Amino acid sequence: MKNGTVKISCALAALALVITAGLSGCGVETNNKNGASPKQNTATSSKNKKQFAKNVPDVAGLPWSVEEAMEDGSERVQVQYTNTLNESLSAFSVLYKIKDDVTDDQLSSAFADSLEASANSDSEDKLTVDDLRKANLQCESEMIVKPGERSIATCAFGWYYATSEDQVKLWDVDKVKVTCISKDGKNLETFYYTPAKKKTIKDSIVNPAYTWPDNDLSAKLPKPNYPVVTVGIDSATGFDFDIKGVPVSETKVYAKACEDMGWQVERESDEDTYNFVVKDGYRLHIYYSNDYISVSLMKAAEQ
Repeated sequence: MKNGTVKISCALAALALVITAGLSGCGVETNNKNGASPKQNTATSSKNKKQFAKNVPDVAGLPWSVEEAMEDGSERVQVQYTNTLNESLSAFSVLYKIKDDVTDDQLSSAFADSLEASANSDSEDKLTVDDLRKANLQCESEMIVKPGERSIATCAFGWYYATSEDQVKLWDVDKVKVTCISKDGKNLETFYYTPAKKKTIKDSIVNPAYTWPDNDLSAKLPKPNYPVVTVGIDSATGFDFDIKGVPVSETKVYAKACEDMGWQVERESDEDTYNFVVKDGYRLHIYYSNDYISVSLMKAAEQ
């Protein structure tokens, strides 16, 4: 979760969501299926171009807007967007780059409160104008949004939330990135729209939408009944996974399912974090962060 006291330069790595391909759903038609020779391809090129355009989602046409908002009593900048595609979205991002002519004085003015708070903090790592200049502004959401539904994406500079439109105006939109669930529900497909080029490109990385191993550790937990589940660690001593694109309320639902399998809650916090009593030599931890539930089952330290 983002923390305004953390030095911004510690989290400037750009978002790199792994997302799948395939030629179905909102994928791109790339293969020559008619077996025609190059000469014959010329005759059918118009048809192929139309098919290519048909299978590329209209990312450029997705309606979205930047607005100032209040979130839990704090000022935030959010992107409100509507899914006008034919497939459900599992992620939506607006990626920015700083304008070439932005001055240090403009950054100092727009981020005066953050710079002052950092200067007066006890941390040795102070926020600087140079940190802000290097920051990657992005507004992102990993909520699953069905066709016709609306959602919001919160904007942040690294680990610092954007708090005013005056800050955002110092950056230009570089790309709009969407990830949609293929129509068969098996794959995630990511597309990048670049406004400067008025072009949409498909990501070449392929990953399944749902992964669930069949082993001794996974058998100790309820199998998640959600569209997008990604596994991280899967070994003899540990197993963890994320349930993507769900509201915080689902954390309690999954924790209850674990209790039904014999796990006993040791401590919970705000219904978004659960620690369980050690069972069969393993410790279970569940928490919610940024549109996903993270579940970790690790071998407990010997007493």
